Amino acid sequence: AVAVLIGTAAAFIFLPTQFADGRYRIEGCVAEITPKENSTLLKLQNVSIDGYKLNKAAEITLSGKIEVETGDRISAKAYCRMPKEGSEKYNERRAKLASGVGCIAKAKKCEVVSKHNLPLTEFVVGIRSAVSERINETFGDDSGIFNALILGLRSDVGEERYEGYRSSRAAHPL
Repeated sequence: AVAVLIGTAAAFIFLPTQFADGRYRIEGCVAEITPKENSTLLKLQNVSIDGYKLNKAAEITLSGKIEVETGDRISAKAYCRMPKEGSEKYNERRAKLASGVGCIAKAKKCEVVSKHNLPLTEFVVGIRSAVSERINETFGDDSGIFNALILGLRSDVGEERYEGYRSSRAAHPL
């Protein structure tokens, strides 16, 4: 009974902050930077939306290449939404909340409010990037699977391959 009470309390404490889809001022500390073809994906920690603290991380996609570093605190006027419930094959809400993300945002640009707020995270991300580069050199085309298994970086696995793991009920190690 005590375990059920503790589990229920923890579930309510860790529920994402609820907000309506729309344009907000989002601010947070850059924890991860993922360059894409025509954009940059940032994972933010210590996030606030229009001044209200968000109890989860946020992912923000910015147009083009940007000049930010891990640890910088940024601010942007962005379209923000909560992860959506999905189909049986892919439930965005479940996947994002499992990785600690409670907000998905898109903006054209951002401004750096302050520099280098997360020195420890910056150090860890640097090590993770170096290990990922070594994995890419060693495993070539299969490096996405090894990056997912060793570092938890699922972005390079590929949707088709990930779907194969999911349909065989073996996606949890990734």
